[in-house]
Amino acid sequence: MSLDALRRVAMPGGEVPLMPGELFFGHAPARLATLLGACVSVTLWHEGTHTGGICHFVVPGRPQRRTHRDGRFGDEALEMLAAALARAGLHLGDCQIKLFGGGGGG
Repeated sequence: MSLDALRRVAMPGGEVPLMPGELFFGHAPARLATLLGACVSVTLWHEGTHTGGICHFVVPGRPQRRTHRDGRFGDEALEMLAAALARAGLHLGDCQIKLFGGGGGG
């Protein structure tokens, strides 16, 4: 899926819901929300521009790469988020990065 296909429209009140396999990249004041169990989310925040992103992936990666990136796979979701950051002219090293989720089922 393309990054544009994965963008979500803010709900009333400015909250952007994020489902597994999706990502969002944009400017404040968007408020992002997702539910995690065994899935993982990575967030990026660039304080200087108030720009941030989040991805919600299900598994770390897939055995064979495909032509199109898929946000359900961690390695590909992070590549997509990094590409959005680069298109905005920002550098990963200038961002605050947080990792959430990964809770076990047993």
